Amino acid sequence: PRRLGRVKKPWDCVYAPGISRRGSMAVMGMRSFTYVHPGETVSCVGCHAPPSAPLARDRSLNNVTVHELQPPVGPQYEGGLSFARTVQPVLDRHCINCHGLEQTAGGVNLLGTIEDRPADAQHVLASTAYNSLVSRDGLVAMALRNEEADSSTAKDYMSHAGRLAKMLLKGDAHHDKLDSESLQRVVDWLDLNAQFFGDYSWNKVEWRRADPEGERALREFIREEFGSDELAEQPYASLVNVGLPMESRILKMPLATAAGGWGQVTRHGWQSTNDPGYQKMRQLVEQSIKPLATHDIDGTCGQQPCVCGSCWVSQSRVPSGPPISVDAAQAIGTPIPAERYAVVRVDSENVGNYNGRAVNAFDGDPTTMWHTQFTGANPSHPHELVIDLGAEYNVAGFRYLPRGGNGDIDNCEFYVSNDPQQFGELQAKGALQPHGLEQAVNIRPLRGRYVMLRALSEVQGQPWTSIPELRILSQE
Repeated sequence: PRRLGRVKKPWDCVYAPGISRRGSMAVMGMRSFTYVHPGETVSCVGCHAPPSAPLARDRSLNNVTVHELQPPVGPQYEGGLSFARTVQPVLDRHCINCHGLEQTAGGVNLLGTIEDRPADAQHVLASTAYNSLVSRDGLVAMALRNEEADSSTAKDYMSHAGRLAKMLLKGDAHHDKLDSESLQRVVDWLDLNAQFFGDYSWNKVEWRRADPEGERALREFIREEFGSDELAEQPYASLVNVGLPMESRILKMPLATAAGGWGQVTRHGWQSTNDPGYQKMRQLVEQSIKPLATHDIDGTCGQQPCVCGSCWVSQSRVPSGPPISVDAAQAIGTPIPAERYAVVRVDSENVGNYNGRAVNAFDGDPTTMWHTQFTGANPSHPHELVIDLGAEYNVAGFRYLPRGGNGDIDNCEFYVSNDPQQFGELQAKGALQPHGLEQAVNIRPLRGRYVMLRALSEVQGQPWTSIPELRILSQE
């Protein structure tokens, strides 16, 4: 039966109205999307009424139950549905033994290997599995741009129209029926017109590659943990999901089903995610993934040369003019003793394979540093470090020692306050000198106990910030 009525959307979301039957396979859907903000009401009036019809609220649905939107099955992550993060784990669990590892039955390879070529506006990289599924006639029914039918009819596209969902729902001589969650993951993908990515980024986590040293360490531990050369030598894409490492087959396969795993390895398997073997494997999985070379900046690609065509937007926001920093010898004021400092908050710091804790920025050792996360993710700018000075001072600026490499600050902002949650007037903003030597930023002395240094960009356009040593200056 059709389900019409009201739904409540508790967050900013992209809404694509549709009609579904019980069992959550779409019968029909709109081919456009509406972005809905909190507090807004969206209805059918406007599109499904004569253009000359007066605006009027239909009171007939006032007593209809308001349905809360439910999150999709499978892993939760920011952005729209990603084939690599939602569907590929299903294929890794149920399909790749026959379609990619031991054989490629029917010529269908369902490994998650990403195409090995540069991405451009004419060719956005997808995976072997995705290309295998959507290229088979009749298997997946997609409404292609400028090629779809002029008007919609029930079951013309999406999960009902292709053979894939029916095969997985009922099973056949060569394919078992999928469990309900795995099936729903595939159906959700089909009902979103079989998209591969859930965003327009030019720096997609799904495009990350293996780090050779990290991959070698991972394979050695697989061999040690399970005593299997065969498993240790399987293709990297069959072991690690670079788009969502927690969904990696090498983490799910040995983990008990009661703990959220697949329970496919009984010898030396893990009963919970607290098992030391699981914890170490998870760390090695993350360390085996090479960070992306570039990152999005204000929704643009941040690459040189630009590939998105919109980088002028972010570049126009970068402060211009001479550097605001001077040589360290020209600093006004004296450093406040670092032993009095305490970190109030930091937006990102690397832990695990490298100690990049924020406290390293004022530990007196220039060989250690605060470094934003680069293991498993690369959060983009701005990066913020808020420090408690231990007492009020007439803050006159700061001294900064860069590392002379990745993470060196390009543009930044500096604030002073007596409330760590409220930083008002900006005290300094602009570029630092890119020479890699200790330097200082002087400001008009301002009384305060807390300071915030906000890094806006990195000298090489990378997403990181690093500070080996930072001292706050006072002029008493």
